[in-house]
Amino acid sequence: MKPASSLLHLRQRIDQRLQPLLSGLQQQWQRQTPRERLRVRVLLWCLPFLVLGYVAFQLWQLSQQHTQQLRVAHYEFAQLQTLLGQPTPTATPTAQYSPTEVYEALQNSLQPFKREQATLVALPDQTNSWQLRLQHVPATDALVWLLHTPASLNLHITATELSRSRIEGREQAGVLSGTVTVQYQTPATEGVSQS
Repeated sequence: MKPASSLLHLRQRIDQRLQPLLSGLQQQWQRQTPRERLRVRVLLWCLPFLVLGYVAFQLWQLSQQHTQQLRVAHYEFAQLQTLLGQPTPTATPTAQYSPTEVYEALQNSLQPFKREQATLVALPDQTNSWQLRLQHVPATDALVWLLHTPASLNLHITATELSRSRIEGREQAGVLSGTVTVQYQTPATEGVSQS
């Protein structure tokens, strides 16, 4: 059987099945008054515009959500850029801590994170240096830690490698993974004159 004849046969079968339906619709159309026919035509004419309007509204809502997420990402990125610039604090702390005290204070500062999210490791080749390894940490929690903890302990961030976490091969918005290396610097004590 040739493809052309099989297509013709298929078309004939479709026409036979649709013929009763089409004749029923045609009879129904003939029974309608001219005013009812006009309403149906207007509705059929408006239907594509209604569908397009609905799709456009859904796309607008999605665009608004993405714009909000982008604003949050820009804000977080600006905060990270500020951190990487490491501005000098206005008040220099003068208290001195031992490496053990600094390590314990760092460990205590990690309480907001789950145990599997944040791991603190002392760097063996450098004195008074530690590396914080973050895994799937909420970006807001990481930013709060970066903005407050190092400055309060007189730590300087020497290296950061943070990026969006990848879970099942997809980047996750608002979730960070990576490392932060901090180093304790003994504050210079100023001479105090006693009278």
